This record gives sequence, C-alpha cells and structure tokens, in this order.
Amino acid sequence: MKTIGLFLVLILVCVSGAQAYVLTISTPEKLQAGAPLIVTGNTTFPVGTQFDMVFSFSQITTSEVSRRIVVIGDTKSFTIPFETMGLPGGQYKVEADLSRDLESKLSSGSVTSRVVQLIDRSGEVHITSPRNQTLGDALLIEAYIQDAREKAIELGVTGPNGPVFGPRYISTTTQPGKTDGYIVKQVAVIDIGNYYVQFADAEGYIGTYKFTVSEAIPGTSATPVVTTEAPATIPGVGRVPFPLPAVLGALCAAGIWYAAGMRRKLE
Repeated sequence: MKTIGLFLVLILVCVSGAQAYVLTISTPEKLQAGAPLIVTGNTTFPVGTQFDMVFSFSQITTSEVSRRIVVIGDTKSFTIPFETMGLPGGQYKVEADLSRDLESKLSSGSVTSRVVQLIDRSGEVHITSPRNQTLGDALLIEAYIQDAREKAIELGVTGPNGPVFGPRYISTTTQPGKTDGYIVKQVAVIDIGNYYVQFADAEGYIGTYKFTVSEAIPGTSATPVVTTEAPATIPGVGRVPFPLPAVLGALCAAGIWYAAGMRRKLE
C-alpha cells in the first residue's frame, strides 16, 4: 500500500510539472473591407513568450496576407491590428503560429485560430468628380451610393497632414425615378498631396477613396489668341489698293513695253 501511495504521489508531481498553458484569441465574425481587423487575446504563457499572429486569405487555398509578432507582457493580454484596405471580400483566417515547444504545452481549451468574413462594400460608392484636382478647385466630392435613397452618410476626409473634414453626417438626395443616393460636398484644402475620403453609414464602413491634389499650372485656362493673315503688300508701296494679280500683270506689261523701246533705240 505504501508503494502504491508513493507511486501516485510521483504521478501527481510529474503532472503538475508538465503545466499546460491557455491561449485564446478573438476576432469579429464579419468585417467591412478597409476597416482594421482587431485581434485580441489572453494567455497564461509566461511573460516574454513570443509567437506570430498570421492573417491569411482562406478560400479554396490559403494565402498569407500579413503577420505580426506577439510578445506576452505583464497583463498576459494583447491586441494586434491587421490592415484590410484594398483586400477583396471573402473568407479570411487569423491564426497563432506557435513553435513546436509552445504548441505541445497548449491546453485543450485553447482557441488559436478564428475565421473572419470580409465584406467588400466599396463598389456601392461611385465617384463622379475627378480624382485628380488642383488647388483652388479642390476638394470637390461628388458621388452616388447605390440604392441609398435619402439617408445619412458619414463622410470623413484625411489629407497629407491629417484630418481636414469630419467625420460628419451628410444627407443624400435622390433623382426622380431613381433609388441611388447622391452626395455633393466641397471641402477647401490648402496642401498638395493625396486625400482619402471615407464613407460609412448605419450598417458600418463602406469604403475609402483616394484623390490627388496638385498645384494649378499657370496659363492652362488662358483663352487662345486667334490671328488673321494681313493683306498682301509690296515693299515701298504700302497696302495694295487693287487685287495682287492685276498689279503683277500691269508690272509685267510695263516691263515688256520698256524692253521693246530699248530694242528700237539700239536698232
């Protein structure tokens, strides 16, 4: 009996020495394309533990989009953002990429991967104003939003030096017999560079659209000068009061007459 008891104690010591760690990550199930994907997590791994968090496109095949390094701090919690600007809609996956040693120490209750459905709404907005504009006229934002009718649209503009407008709600208007919502907004800007216009509504983020503002080129709007050809003139005579062919004919006749006279004198 003493031998059995000692054996059980040894088993408990060994089990307690082989500690299992918990790692749990969370993400939204759905996200509008263009909005940042925020991954949060908690763990019991020791402070200083390091691993990668991988963001991948996961449809028929899996293709890595980006990865970030996670280093566990004193709070044992972490937040990792991933950029989704320009990504197509579809199914994506976020997963903790652990070394074999860390993976072998995970508890069965850990959650190390999540699936995220990325929804692309950028096609709902149709920009009708020029994407390339000049100072003095910029920034003119004209667009219509598919099937928006009359509703509140949140509009924000960020320039090369930070936010320049909003976000602020603007009401769309409709045209007779149509369901699209139209928006027109003039935002005065003073810097050249790229400006990013963001649209959102009650359902969330729609999309961000790039405009480029440059300096106006001097003289590009000048009215062209139209010139006309001056009437033909003969040097030393000034303007010719008669048609040029008639004048030339008279000069030729005078030359012939003068030559004939000189010939008679010589004879």
